[in-house]
Amino acid sequence: MLIKSLRIKGMLSFKDVSLDLRPLNVLIGPNASGKSNLIEIIALLQSLPRDLPGFIRQNGGINDWLWKGEGNENGTARTGRVEAVISHSDPRFGAMPLRYALEIDELPQNMAIIEELLESEQIEPTDEPYSYFRLQHGRGTIRSKSSLGDWIGGGERKINTVGIAYGPSDSRPGEFLLRPGQSVLHEIRHAVDYPEMEWTRSSLDAVHLYRDSNMARNSSIRKPQPTDGFSSSLHENFSNLALVLNQLQSGPAIREIEQNLCRFYEDYEQVGVKVEANTAQIWLRERGLQDVIPANRLSDGTLRYLALLTILCHPKPPPLVCIEEPELGMHPDIMTDIAKLLIAASKRTQLIVTTHSKNLIDRLWEDPESVVICEKDFDSSTEFNRLSMDKLERWLERYELGQIWEKNLFGGNRW
Repeated sequence: MLIKSLRIKGMLSFKDVSLDLRPLNVLIGPNASGKSNLIEIIALLQSLPRDLPGFIRQNGGINDWLWKGEGNENGTARTGRVEAVISHSDPRFGAMPLRYALEIDELPQNMAIIEELLESEQIEPTDEPYSYFRLQHGRGTIRSKSSLGDWIGGGERKINTVGIAYGPSDSRPGEFLLRPGQSVLHEIRHAVDYPEMEWTRSSLDAVHLYRDSNMARNSSIRKPQPTDGFSSSLHENFSNLALVLNQLQSGPAIREIEQNLCRFYEDYEQVGVKVEANTAQIWLRERGLQDVIPANRLSDGTLRYLALLTILCHPKPPPLVCIEEPELGMHPDIMTDIAKLLIAASKRTQLIVTTHSKNLIDRLWEDPESVVICEKDFDSSTEFNRLSMDKLERWLERYELGQIWEKNLFGGNRW
């Protein structure tokens, strides 16, 4: 599990909200209640090692990202802050989770980072967190494990504190100079001197979000795909599905994919990838037909389900996967299988899923605490409430979980 908890303050529809995360997190609630905004916050974290200013510009600009409700007392500038407790699994760093925080400010036609830090999680109020780096108002410090030849007693690496600052103006000798607006995770990369920071950077960069499932007739998923593309995991626009599926053909994952396709598609016989002239294209064989059906003739639902299977059955998934509305284009009867796939996949990766499907929620009755209700408060800010088995037990004796939701017994409905 990558992210243990989030706190979001002054961003999108979040005035000030916290959420503890589990391996499987299924978000329900009315339209415009903040489900997709949570995934937008994950996308913001994903952008930190890539290009934060570019991400903000491409997604409406800084003004669109800051909380628009009341509460800016004394005319102070609007700011937004996100904090994430990251639970790493790298044995080199012990078992201590890391706490990352980012606070951004609105400037005319631009944005600035007010604060950015990475430290050990403060488990108890009396704990003193160990700071790996901290940047405040353009200047800060980073703790560096010195070069390989520089050691101290007991076989431990020497720790150096190095200055960091934005821009060339007023810089000091020996300081790392950062480009304005860019995250420290983007600017400083060195696995030997900054292993904790490099692990955080690479983990956030590896997060995958599946939100835009374009299955149009001219979409890339239907076309032959160049064989020299990336095949380790599925791109967020599904454009390399043929390459990933071809990579999985030699392992046990393809059997699981085919078993699920048999249940989904009554006349299904076989799925494969045709590699020809430096391209790869998906095909499917249907019972009773003499020839295979190429990807450009498959139904939207079939392609979307094949992509979903490729994500959820992958033996080496990303550390965190977000999926918006996996029920799109699917018959309600297949929600049982999708729920089982989500539960099984959450044992290998962390999942955040949004849904409006009562049938999907019905199938999560064995783990109702994986369901998180998103609702707007009186001031139009998003609030999160995770279901509790203790409070649901008497209702589950009479109703399925989706029925309890439908009857508005725990919220998450417009009326």
